[in-house]
Amino acid sequence: MSDAFHKYYQLCKYSITTLLMMGVLCAASFPERKTQRKARKKTKITVRGTSINIHQAEMMVRYYVQYWELEDLHILVQFTASLPKQYQGYTQYLEHKNLQIRQVTIRISNKISEKQQWLTLAHEMIHVKQFRRGELVYHGRSAYTWKDQYCADVRKIAYKQRGWEKEAYALEGKMLERYQEAQRLVAKR
Repeated sequence: MSDAFHKYYQLCKYSITTLLMMGVLCAASFPERKTQRKARKKTKITVRGTSINIHQAEMMVRYYVQYWELEDLHILVQFTASLPKQYQGYTQYLEHKNLQIRQVTIRISNKISEKQQWLTLAHEMIHVKQFRRGELVYHGRSAYTWKDQYCADVRKIAYKQRGWEKEAYALEGKMLERYQEAQRLVAKR
């Protein structure tokens, strides 16, 4: 009987110890849960494809996200051969207000040169900035608003005459240079 009592005592002792440890672990992880909730507001970046260095592409996107202080986005960058011939890249921005999710899909042709892919990524990230800040708003079909100017049918405006494209073409080279300069500074450290 004392042997059975001893086993019962040990079992209770281990159970209490386990419960105490679980309580300590839960309490210790509580601040981490708050941190994880905050982390959900950070931008999530996914890069897919087989053309340029995927790690470099992710670093470049992170640089632009930080440069323009773009938060709370889910960005998918895809390098693909399945774009129509006239496109080097495009950006699709979807905002689900009820779910509080902002999704960005950037598709870039992997049939263009590596340098042109980097330039196109810079160009498309400028569009991400425009969408996220509300400078460019897509209303469906071919209707857009650019800096409070509504356009019911964007097809009536030549591609390079659209305000958002003018800005993107004017800034793409400068933004690529800024990124490359930042990488050189990091490499010197």
